[in-house]
Amino acid sequence: MIFSTLCAIVPIVLFGNSAGEHLSLGLSSLVLTGLIAAQSSSLSVVCVAGQCVQGYSNTTLGATLNAPNAPSSLHLLPGTYTTASNPQLLHTVLTSSGASLTPFPGFENASQTFKSSNLPLELDMSPGLTVFGDIRYSGQGTYSGFSDTPPSPSNNDGGDQPTQISASSFALSSNVYAVVGGLGSGGDQVVFWDSVPDVTQLPFSSSSGPGSSSSSAALLNLFDISSTTCSSACSSNGICSPTNNTCICAPGFTGTSCETCASGFFGPKCQACPSDCDQCDEGIQGTGRCLNKTITGRPESCGCVNGQCGSNGQCTCNAGWADGTDGTKCSKCQPGFYLTSAGDCRVCQTGCLQCADVTGSCTQCSPGLSPNAGDNTSCVPKPPSTGQKCADGSFNNGTSCSLCSTSCKSCTGPTSNDCIQCNGAYIFNGTCVGNNADGSCESTTGMIANNVNGKCDACPSKCTSCKIPGFTPASTVDQVQCTGCLPGSVLSQGKCVDSCPAGTFLSPQDNLNCIPCDSSCGTCADSATFCLTCSTPSQLAFGGKCVSSCPSNTFTSNSSCTTCHGDCASCSGPQFSQCTSCPPTRPVLSNGRCLSTCAKGEYFDKSSGKCRSCDGSCATCSSSGAANCLSCPDGEVLRQGKCVQSDGGCETLQGLGVCLTDLVVKPQANSTTGSGAPIPSITGISDPTKSTTKVENKLAWWQILLMALGGVFCGFIVIVLWRRHARKKRLQRTRNWATERGVLGGKGGTWWRRMFSRKQRNGYNTRTEKEKGLPRYRDDVISEHPESTVDGFIDAYADERLSWEYRSSVASRSLFSEITGERRKAPEPRVPVREQSMSVKSLRTTRSIARSRKTSGEKKSVEVETEAEKYARSVREKPATSQVGEHPGAAPFLATEPFWVQSTSTGSNGDSKSRNPFRR
Repeated sequence: MIFSTLCAIVPIVLFGNSAGEHLSLGLSSLVLTGLIAAQSSSLSVVCVAGQCVQGYSNTTLGATLNAPNAPSSLHLLPGTYTTASNPQLLHTVLTSSGASLTPFPGFENASQTFKSSNLPLELDMSPGLTVFGDIRYSGQGTYSGFSDTPPSPSNNDGGDQPTQISASSFALSSNVYAVVGGLGSGGDQVVFWDSVPDVTQLPFSSSSGPGSSSSSAALLNLFDISSTTCSSACSSNGICSPTNNTCICAPGFTGTSCETCASGFFGPKCQACPSDCDQCDEGIQGTGRCLNKTITGRPESCGCVNGQCGSNGQCTCNAGWADGTDGTKCSKCQPGFYLTSAGDCRVCQTGCLQCADVTGSCTQCSPGLSPNAGDNTSCVPKPPSTGQKCADGSFNNGTSCSLCSTSCKSCTGPTSNDCIQCNGAYIFNGTCVGNNADGSCESTTGMIANNVNGKCDACPSKCTSCKIPGFTPASTVDQVQCTGCLPGSVLSQGKCVDSCPAGTFLSPQDNLNCIPCDSSCGTCADSATFCLTCSTPSQLAFGGKCVSSCPSNTFTSNSSCTTCHGDCASCSGPQFSQCTSCPPTRPVLSNGRCLSTCAKGEYFDKSSGKCRSCDGSCATCSSSGAANCLSCPDGEVLRQGKCVQSDGGCETLQGLGVCLTDLVVKPQANSTTGSGAPIPSITGISDPTKSTTKVENKLAWWQILLMALGGVFCGFIVIVLWRRHARKKRLQRTRNWATERGVLGGKGGTWWRRMFSRKQRNGYNTRTEKEKGLPRYRDDVISEHPESTVDGFIDAYADERLSWEYRSSVASRSLFSEITGERRKAPEPRVPVREQSMSVKSLRTTRSIARSRKTSGEKKSVEVETEAEKYARSVREKPATSQVGEHPGAAPFLATEPFWVQSTSTGSNGDSKSRNPFRR
C-alpha cells in the first residue's frame, strides 16, 4: 500500500492503586481517565486557541510548548495559534523569546517550523494516520504517513493486502480519508473522513456504552489512506501526494491522473516492451507484440544507401554500387553499370565500358570496339583495314584475322583477358567465370549470370544475395529473386521490402522472411493462426482468435475486441473516463469514472450502486439512518453510532469529536478533610489576552479606488455648483446694470418711474440682439427718419441708453454707415482718450445725462455743453453754401446743410494740415 506498515498496538491493561487492584471494565470513562492521570506527578495545562484547562491528561495528540520562567508547560492541541490567542497564559508562553515545541508523533513538521517571532503557528498533523492504544487519543501513539515511493500497479483481481492495526482511537489529518475493513459482522470496507476518539462508539461495534475500557481495542484492516488535495482524483495506478497536490504514478504509468502508460510500456499494468524490440504495440490497451525488432548494422547507421555497416562503422557497398560524387556512401552505380528506373544497378551491354543511366546507351566502348550501329547500347569489333570481317572466335591483328583464346567466344586479342564474350562462362572484371546451379556467378558476392550479354550482373537493390530458380542458359535476369537483404529490410516473395505486406507476418525464427497468415485471419502476428483481424467481416479478433462478439471488460475497435482500462469493469472506449460499470475495488461510478469512495457526507448504496447522502444528524456515515454515523457535527459527540449533545453542552474540538474537558480531568478537593489545591492554580489561565500590538487597518485596493472615485465625484459636483452660482451672480449683475441704464429691455427705477419715464427721443428705438440686420440706409433712412438732422444724428450716435455691446456690434448705427449708406464691416473700436485733453463727460451731448452717484443713493442731472456741441452749433449758425445736387447719395441732413466747412479752431495751427474729416 501507499503508507508504511503500522505497528500492532498491544492493548494496555491499566491498574488503579498501589495495591494493584484491577479496575472494572464497566467504569465510566471519566473515572477511568481520572485514575489514570492521577498517577502523574504534576498537573498539566491543555490548551486550544481561546481556552486552556488545568488538570490531568494522558492525551498524546499535538505538542508540548515550553518557555523559560513559564509557570507551566502547555499541551497544545491541533489548531492555529496567533499572538492574539486567549488566554493570557497561552499568549505569554507562545510569544516568549525562548519558547520551544516538543511534538507528539505526527506533529514533527510543526515543531521544525515553529518560531515565537514568526506566528501564527499552524499545529496540524502531517498527512497520515495516528493510532492510539487508549480512547480519546491517549496512550502510546503510532503515526503512519504517506510514502514517497509510488504504489505498485493495481491488480483488480485481488488488490493489495491490507495492513492490520489495533486501535482504541485514531486521528486523521485534514484532507485525508482512510479505507478500513474488519468492522462489524459483514466485514465491509468503511471510509473514515474524521478522527475517531473511541472505536467502541462506532455503529458496528459490539461494545456497549461509552465506558468501555481501553483493553477493548479493535483489530482493524487498513486498506488505503489517500489525500483529497489533487484537483482530479487519481486512477488506481497512482496516489495523490498531499505535499505537491499531484498524483504519484506507479512505474510505467503517466498522465495527470496516472491513467495511461508511458512510452515503451503496454497493457493494463504498463509492462515494459521486450528488450530486443525498438517499437512494440504499446499503450494501456497494447498487446506488447514487437513491431520493429532491434537491428544492428542498418545502412543508415553508418551513412550507407546500398551497403552494409561493419563493426568499425565502415560501409561496404553491394555489388554494382559505389560512393556518390556528393560523398554519400553507396549511392550511385559503379563504372560499367547503369541505374534503372526501378533503382537497381545493371551491367552495361557487350563491349561497353560506360553507359547512360535509365536508357543504358553506351557512352564508351572497350578498346578495339566501336558503337553498334544497330544497337546503341552495345559495341562491336572494328572492321580490319583490308575491309575483311573476321569470324567468331577470331580477331583482326591489323593485317589478318587471328584465333582467340579457347575460353573466348569473341575477343579483341589472343589472351583470355581479351574476351568480349566467353564460351559457356560470363565476363566479370575482364575475366571469364562460371556460374552456380542457382544462376549466381562463381567466386562473386551479389552477382548473377546474365545470359543476354554474357556478363555477371548485380542483384537488385537492398539484396545482399540472389538467385534464379531453375537456372538454364535460357533464363533471364527478370527471374532473379533475392535470398538475403540488408539489415532493416525483410524478404517478401523474392524481393527486399521495408515491412511485411498485409496478410503476412515476420517469421520470429529468422526475422527475415514474411510468412502468409492463416486463411481465417485478415492480419496476424507471431504465428499464422494468431489473428489480429479476421477475414470474415462478421467476426471480431480477441486474444488471437476470431469470435462473434466481444466478451465483458472489452469494447469493439477496428474489427477487434480491445480490453477496457484497468479501472473499469466494462466500458465504451479506451479512456479511464469511459467506464459503464465498476469493479468491487472501485465501486463508485461518477461521470464515467470508477472511484474508490463517495464524497464526504455520502455513503455507497450497494443495492442501487450509487452514492447517497448521509442522515442530516451525521457529518459522515457508513449507511443510511441516524444510527450509522461515523462522525458528528460540531457540538455533538458519537454514542453507539448516533450523534447526541455533548455532556454539559460543551463545544467539541473541530475534527476530533470530543470536548476539551473530555481530555482533561480536574481533581476535586477532598470533601472530608477539605484539602486540595484550588483549580486553576496558575495565574493568567483564565485572563483574556492583553494586546500590546497596534493593529494597523490597511485599506484594500478596492477601498482606495472607491475613495478616489468618490473624491473625484464630489469635486466635480462642487465645480458644477460653483459655476452655476457664478453664472447666476453674473446674470444678476448684468440685470442690475441693464436696469440702471434702461438698455437690453431693462427698466430702471421704481414702478412709477418706469411708468412715467420719458420715451425714446426722436422716435429712435433701441435695436435689440434679436434683429437680424440693418436696412439699406440710402433707401430706408430717409423714409424712416425724414426729419434727421445733425442733432438727431449726434444724439442717435451718442445715445447713452444703447449698451456698449450694441454700439460696438456690426448691426448698430455708426458714423460710417450714416455717411456711406453701407453697413459697418467691423465693430466700432473704442479709442482711448487722454484725461488731460478731454474728459469722458465732454463726449456726451447736450441731451446726455451725467449721473453722479452719491452715498445717499440720490441722483442729480446736470446740463453740460461739450466741445462737440459747440462745434456743431457753430456750424449750424453759418449759411448754406452747397446744394444737394453737388453731393448725390449723401445723408439727408448733409444734403441740406453744408458739410465742407472752413477751419476755425480745431486744435491745429495753420501750418499743419488739419485732420478734420469735414474740412475740404
